[in-house]
Amino acid sequence: MHGYAAHEALTSDIKMYVKMVVLALLLGVLVQAVIVGLAVRRSYQRNFQVPLAGGATFRLPASALLRYYLPSFHLFGRENRIRVDRELWPLFPESRSVAAATYRARLEQYLGANIRRFEADLRRAGGLSCFAYGLSGAYILVFLYASRRMARARHLRGACKVTLPQLRRSLADAAAEEKGPSGRHLTIAGLPLPRQLETKHILIMGTTGTGKSVLFNQIVAAIRERIRRCRTPEKLIIYDVKGEFLSRHYTAEDLIFYPFDARSLRWRFFNEIRTDPDFEIISQIIFKPPRETHSDPFWNNAAKDVFVAGLRFLHAGGHRANADVWDFFSQGLEDIIRQLKTLPIADRGALKHIESKGSGPAASVISTLTEKISWFRYLVDLDGDFSFRDFIRRPSRQNLFLLNIKNYADTFRPLMTFAFDLLIRETLSLPDTTPGEDRRLCFCIDEIGSLDQISVLFDLLTVGRSKGGCMIVANQDLGKIEDVYGKPNKMTFYNNFNTGFFLRLNDPDTAEFLSRSIGEREVIKKVEGRQLSPRDFGDRKTINDQDKIEKLMLPAEFMHLPDFHAIAKFSGYGITELAVPRRFFPSRHPHFLDKHTSQPPE
Repeated sequence: MHGYAAHEALTSDIKMYVKMVVLALLLGVLVQAVIVGLAVRRSYQRNFQVPLAGGATFRLPASALLRYYLPSFHLFGRENRIRVDRELWPLFPESRSVAAATYRARLEQYLGANIRRFEADLRRAGGLSCFAYGLSGAYILVFLYASRRMARARHLRGACKVTLPQLRRSLADAAAEEKGPSGRHLTIAGLPLPRQLETKHILIMGTTGTGKSVLFNQIVAAIRERIRRCRTPEKLIIYDVKGEFLSRHYTAEDLIFYPFDARSLRWRFFNEIRTDPDFEIISQIIFKPPRETHSDPFWNNAAKDVFVAGLRFLHAGGHRANADVWDFFSQGLEDIIRQLKTLPIADRGALKHIESKGSGPAASVISTLTEKISWFRYLVDLDGDFSFRDFIRRPSRQNLFLLNIKNYADTFRPLMTFAFDLLIRETLSLPDTTPGEDRRLCFCIDEIGSLDQISVLFDLLTVGRSKGGCMIVANQDLGKIEDVYGKPNKMTFYNNFNTGFFLRLNDPDTAEFLSRSIGEREVIKKVEGRQLSPRDFGDRKTINDQDKIEKLMLPAEFMHLPDFHAIAKFSGYGITELAVPRRFFPSRHPHFLDKHTSQPPE
């Protein structure tokens, strides 16, 4: 049955195509006839309407010309004779009906030149009229093209994909409208990025091996090249969990912060405390309340109060080295209480949490405190003049690499989160940029899910644009974002990135989330139906319009992208699929230089 259906469908389609070709040829013949007819009429009027003396005009009857070319033949052997039209009687005085040969000879005698011109016109018209069959070919091509358009869905409303050339033109036009020196716009995967989109943040997602780090490297390199070429006042703050970006983009004028790296800058915790409220504000960064609602915040808050009191004691006594902080909170509970009692009465509030010597609550507070600041033990020999707050405000083009090698990632995660929190807070405290100002503070975070919760992250995403803040974030999926920031904040996080590059994802939840976030579209699709008959006639093919609402991108499309292919979303400009250029950067520096051996690890 299936073979019969296939045979009938094929023969039915062939019949339809033959019918279309025949109609196309008939159209060509019709157009050719029209062309020749118009040429005959024009040539006849030009050659056979002869002006005579006295203003009269001799007009050769069309019937006479027709008899010249098509003499009337008589049956049964009678002589072919042609009746002479009244207008030609002066040319044939001897008779009103003459032999065909005589008729032709007499017309050639008097109108031979006119006839030859007429025939030449006909030959030219006949040659030109053959181009009418080009119209037959065009007729077929038009309907073949129309059939392709009929097969496509017609977009009515909702989300819409655009072609890569269309998106490139739209972005280029937007970039060209922006004022300022030329060459300031980044080019990402072959697409020009208007500067206004930079401060609306860029998100890259993709599983291992899909090209996520390659694209991230290209963006960092493009920003570095712009800084070098245009001398723009911008800085890169790069969080690097593998040392990959440091090894490829670090230069001698850049800064590295990582307690275990021999090249690390020298930093003192007290460099960030300038005013009295800073004791409380900076301590809140370290002692963030736990995200879990079932956790008791008392122990965290109590530990923070004790930490603030200890910082005030050390600061007042001039003990401001990193080792002083660690040593103070490492001593016994009785010693801590004794020293805190020397503070002014207004600063002794924290004592209520620990004054009951040997009690369980006091021990728990101190235990929570030491756990939160355990990274201080690795800063005791790192004292120096560097300040994260000054780095943000200082007008320089130095870039900062925050390194966190996987071997010690858990140890230094709180420290790196603290550094980012401090850098972002200082960025948000800057004055707003003025029109035409090129300030850029680019926070490039690879695997943001490997950091603890940055309390001011959403502030930077929502209001950092006016400060010149820009976030370029890469992560494998949104699962870790949900773990760190909570499910309600996952959508807020995603929505604040107006530019996104989504490579292949292995997480079905993230793929489903992206599919829903991109949205649906309403389209009209052509639905084809076919009715077959066993007789030679009765086959029928129908095409109907069907209104459908469908997802623009299915979750499976995100999960089956080839390597180095991405779905790119530019809010306000469109969504398209593109290939990530296979442009790689060589390693020029050790990704990590262990300060204990001054050698890169094996």
